[in-house]
Amino acid sequence: MKIIVAFFLALLLVQPAYSQMYKCELGGKVSFQQQPCSGGKESILSTPVPTKSDIVPDAEYDKGVTLGAISLRYEPVNSIGSTWFAYKVGVTNNTSETRDISLQYNALDHDGFLIKSIHLRGRVSPHSYKTLSDRNYLDKAEKGRVYKWELDK
Repeated sequence: MKIIVAFFLALLLVQPAYSQMYKCELGGKVSFQQQPCSGGKESILSTPVPTKSDIVPDAEYDKGVTLGAISLRYEPVNSIGSTWFAYKVGVTNNTSETRDISLQYNALDHDGFLIKSIHLRGRVSPHSYKTLSDRNYLDKAEKGRVYKWELDK
């Protein structure tokens, strides 16, 4: 048992901050890996979370329009292996005109390949702030591969 715990701790120390780790139990054996388990009992040990360097807050989206950082909140995996998540972005319109905002964020893996795109749309009144929000889902394998969320301009 001490060997398994030592191995698990070593894995946590050498894995990058964005890695998702799974504990898999099958036939009395326990393994730790970065991919979902192919069978048996699975426990998610760590969940990748975008870092502040991945998503820049207060970025100018368009002249006079500023975006806050995207915020995400994941729900537990459901019975069919999907994870619902809510997301939101604060938008400040410093212009004297109402602005129609349409945003697309892309979930990218560590190599920059697209996993999923999400969209936010809304109308922001002049000289005001509005939070745009929505919900979507990822399947278990997709969630484990998300390295960062990036605004698609």
